[in-house]
Amino acid sequence: MTLFNPFIRKTLASLATAVALVAPVQATPIAYSEEVSGDLPSALSTKLFLGIGLNTISGTIGFGTTGDYDLDSFSFVVPTGGKLDRIDVTMSMVSGDSMGSNWLVYGRSSSDNSFYRHNLMVQAPGSAFITEAFSGVNYIQASSMSGNRGWFGAYVFSMNVVDEAAVPEPGSTALFGVGVLAAFLIRRRQSKQALPKAKA
Repeated sequence: MTLFNPFIRKTLASLATAVALVAPVQATPIAYSEEVSGDLPSALSTKLFLGIGLNTISGTIGFGTTGDYDLDSFSFVVPTGGKLDRIDVTMSMVSGDSMGSNWLVYGRSSSDNSFYRHNLMVQAPGSAFITEAFSGVNYIQASSMSGNRGWFGAYVFSMNVVDEAAVPEPGSTALFGVGVLAAFLIRRRQSKQALPKAKA
């Protein structure tokens, strides 16, 4: 038994490492609503910190009756250890028949650290989505709209951030499997040694 003590210690240390690798990132998803938290400005001055899970940002854009307009923008931050690879947006009409909107989405990709810029065009009522390896700080800005005075549309952005550590990598799974196998073999050897020897 004493021969196996260092081996058991190494096995337990390996199992502890594997468990640490799958520990979840502690972050709560956000549900930002202009109705509750105030109007998002047209200038990029609002920064929203996303959490693990489904994050939503909702508000309205449109044309005032006197020729003024409401264009929203915000930046969003993907948490460290989080993975976001798709953004969905749904638009519905608040007033008027229909309207088109174009949202600029830009930032740095986590796959190769390159700069990206996408046009996300949505016709209200309707929905659209884009895919990208989002990381760090990113930006969304309503750049243009088509419609008449007094027409307003409501939007909802949905961003589901996944905890990358929650899905173990193949190496971590293999390490965990080796630890379980080692524990089984040690237990089996101990039970064989505990059996009384038969007399000849």
